[in-house]
Amino acid sequence: MRPREIILRNSARCVKCGDKLESRHRHDFRRCRCGALGVDGGHAYIRRIGAGQDTSIVAIREVDDTGADNTRDFVDQIRSAWRPTSSAYEDAPLLQNWRTHVIEVNRAPAQVLIGTVSGHPEFPDGTLIATGRVLARDIRRGWARTTRRYYKIGNRQTLDSEVPDQPRTS
Repeated sequence: MRPREIILRNSARCVKCGDKLESRHRHDFRRCRCGALGVDGGHAYIRRIGAGQDTSIVAIREVDDTGADNTRDFVDQIRSAWRPTSSAYEDAPLLQNWRTHVIEVNRAPAQVLIGTVSGHPEFPDGTLIATGRVLARDIRRGWARTTRRYYKIGNRQTLDSEVPDQPRTS
């Protein structure tokens, strides 16, 4: 089963007239001035009518293990003011150019991190991913704990590069 995707930008450029189109919400249908391309779906789904160059940005979503025993144990430890030592996350995947994002998990809002990963056991280096739900993080010490694993967190994404201009990879 393929992991779910999170659509960060649903956009395309018309190959005939050059118009850049972006659908920002569900059923926000946009058509270029020459009528050769239509974009729809916002962050809910990607739909194209006609020919165009896809410039959408999609993050692969890591599976969320909310019921795992180690997740419950970790949450109990964090509540008691315990913090991990650096050895707990020294072999963790590195998340670069990351930012926080809120998604719906089990019909409730959940904070995840979106960024480019390296050293992950499930994804190739350079993959744009959305982590599982964030349980705790310490930006100064450079770690985050999700329902699946620890992450070392590197550079945070700046506002100027919030949505990088790169083609969709899937």
